Amino acid sequence: MPKLLERKSVIKVKKYLEYIDNSIKLIILDETARTAKDAASSLNKEVGAIVKSLLFKTKETNDYYLCLVSGDKYADT
Repeated sequence: MPKLLERKSVIKVKKYLEYIDNSIKLIILDETARTAKDAASSLNKEVGAIVKSLLFKTKETNDYYLCLVSGDKYADT
């Protein structure tokens, strides 16, 4: 996990969060959180308390859409 926290993109996001609100506390999990179920289990929460981020790109215009979905819901194109 330490190498993940040293990645340029992770550092960039961390610095941005500190810039907009330095009271934001990052939670670093000891276990993987590849799924909403994994994240909920690691945090001892219900799956519905987890937010999944899904990124879609259109073929025609190359626009991007970021969808935030409750961990207990499914999204489909």
